[in-house]
Amino acid sequence: YIAQCFDSKIVIDGGWNGCPAKDRDRIMNYFTTFLSNASNSSSNVLMSSEAFAKEGINVTMLKDYLQDFDVEVVVFYRRFYDWILSFYNQMAKNGAKSANQPFVEWLETNGTIDRMEVMHTAAVYQRFNTHFEVSVLNMHRNAIPILPTFFCQNIKRANHSCHEAIRNPTMPRSNPSTSLDSRHFWNEITIRYSSMNFKRKHRDIAQNINDKFNAMGDSIPRRCLSEGMKRNLLDLSIQIEKSVTPPEWHNSDQGIQSLTTDFHEKAMSKLCSVDAKAILDSEDWQKLFANEIGIDDNKS
Repeated sequence: YIAQCFDSKIVIDGGWNGCPAKDRDRIMNYFTTFLSNASNSSSNVLMSSEAFAKEGINVTMLKDYLQDFDVEVVVFYRRFYDWILSFYNQMAKNGAKSANQPFVEWLETNGTIDRMEVMHTAAVYQRFNTHFEVSVLNMHRNAIPILPTFFCQNIKRANHSCHEAIRNPTMPRSNPSTSLDSRHFWNEITIRYSSMNFKRKHRDIAQNINDKFNAMGDSIPRRCLSEGMKRNLLDLSIQIEKSVTPPEWHNSDQGIQSLTTDFHEKAMSKLCSVDAKAILDSEDWQKLFANEIGIDDNKS
């Protein structure tokens, strides 16, 4: 979490500050000693953290700390619409309050796109490129796995790591995305019947509600992005791809053409959220609450 010590604009949203003020001097003194030992022993240092993408990272200060090293910065590129969904899912896993909103509602909240754009590849590249040598690793290239690409092409003088990456090119998926449908469904129930402390009071039928919800399967109603948001998100994704990839990539079949096709497919599936309000407003669910719990939603 050393990266957070370089963040001048730390904002905590359901997470934690990895560089609290009371510990900052101790952490930075340790980091200085660590870098000095590495430099004196001619050792390489690999620093990796998503926190380096934050707008508040003081790149000038980071450069001062790394002045004894030949620094290479590698920025990973994932298409903006894919990345922003992944970012949202990670917020939910970390317990961020803003992820209590379904993805579509969160994305269409005023200012969300602007806040996210400054943490994405193009903006990060620009912030670091004025101080360091920066390269972009395109995660959408299919020819070479990520590990060998990173250690053999993007990083110089990492011969041992390159050899190991070629020998073991695949890495386990340690942080897979999970469905948030049930979470948002129960959030809506809690909001709708908040005065009744619903889950505690009706523990006896909570499992029945879960079973009924899960049984809906693919028939769960979903709210997808508005046409205006879809246009904005697609246009921005194309704009970013053009800015961080060479013409031979974004003009190829794997580039903008593939991006556009993939976006339209996901705009009708992964980029949609469960429509909990529509479920609870349906006659079937209204009857369940009225018959099993004695709640007439029209009177609550």
